Amino acid sequence: MLAAPGLLRAQSYATRPVTIVVPNAAGGGNDLFARLIQPVLQQELGQPILVENRAGAAGNIGLAYARDADPDGHVLFCSSSGMMATAHTHQNVPGNPVDILEHITMLVIGNFTFTIPATLGPKNWQEFSALAKSKPGEFRHGTPGAGANIHLSAELLKLREGLDMQAIHYKGSPDIMTDLLSNQIQMANNAISTTASHIRAGSLVPLFTASQERETEIDGIPTSAELGIADVDRINNWYALHAPKGTPEEILTQVHAATIKALQRPEAVEKATAAGMKIVGDSRESFIARMQADDAIFASVAQATGIRVG
Repeated sequence: MLAAPGLLRAQSYATRPVTIVVPNAAGGGNDLFARLIQPVLQQELGQPILVENRAGAAGNIGLAYARDADPDGHVLFCSSSGMMATAHTHQNVPGNPVDILEHITMLVIGNFTFTIPATLGPKNWQEFSALAKSKPGEFRHGTPGAGANIHLSAELLKLREGLDMQAIHYKGSPDIMTDLLSNQIQMANNAISTTASHIRAGSLVPLFTASQERETEIDGIPTSAELGIADVDRINNWYALHAPKGTPEEILTQVHAATIKALQRPEAVEKATAAGMKIVGDSRESFIARMQADDAIFASVAQATGIRVG
């Protein structure tokens, strides 16, 4: 038993502390889930696991750091689906994450629920859509950042449903909620964890969840698929783990196995559920296919709207 820690380290590729780079400030989604897998990775890899926040430039500072790191498994990268969008909308990006990283697994996924202020009047999607179309250019929707996944999700809805609405960009969800609740903006799409309390209180009306499956947090919200809204279910909110391009297959396999073990803990499921997310932990092949599909939809929306940031 005394020899077990040394044996574990001998079997692990890691010879020094491993850093998980988070391209956002502490407290965000990818920071939360990087820290969630941290203790199990530390146990499995036999070295300290450090979570390092390298925020700025819509995540591109952290992405550039991960891109340029040595591909030896001692730097990992925790991404979000927002970075898949900004690869197509932001200028001077370090590159497309699909191409410049190795992909390990998706950690968690959640859907966006579209809501409107109750004071606006409509009680469902059909009523809101009819009202918005009768007032072209008068309604506004909020986003927590130009060119990211939430923004492009709303833009995709506008494209598919022929809505003429102006995007208003905020620093974060709290500011969006303030203006949505006061009808300064007329629509927003957020994680259910952000809007659930307001929906239950009756101050927000849920239009639909952008998904093929209904949201479990609150009963009765239809999905975009049920309403016949094309493609909107293809843009979700997810966080995932990567490594620098060229990291050897055996290292990626070892990190993948450790990460899956971390995600299978009851604590991980509980924390993901509390954040309005579901545990994924898919294979590398499945995750790569998902990234390629997301890349295609973000590219198409960015091209159709001409959105360019920076």
